[in-house]
Amino acid sequence: MQWKRSHLVLQYVGDLAHNAKVFHEWGKYERTRSRTTQDRETRRTSLELTIACAQCRICALAVRIRIHLWLVKMVILPFGAPPTFASLPRLGSVEMLSYYEQIKAAAIVLSQGYGENYHQKLAHVL
Repeated sequence: MQWKRSHLVLQYVGDLAHNAKVFHEWGKYERTRSRTTQDRETRRTSLELTIACAQCRICALAVRIRIHLWLVKMVILPFGAPPTFASLPRLGSVEMLSYYEQIKAAAIVLSQGYGENYHQKLAHVL
């Protein structure tokens, strides 16, 4: 059962990290664009977005490494005690989720610059 849960967590954390990577690229684009348009609000929001994305991706990497080590341990020592997910909060799993919430909030603010239709679509998806 823990094997299956571990793989599900890996999938979920991988999806969060992938989304954070996409938003990170968008944040970098908006930051570069804000230099030419001199839009301070966009510059500030894009900086918040890129920082939250980087932090989320770092936490995701730590969680993924820990789970991969657990999977290796389960293969090497199949009769050992299964790992518990109780130690994941110490690795940043809780912070990863809060950083992802910051990513969503910053992305919604940035999407307002693309018009109401785009803003509504992004807000609906997130």
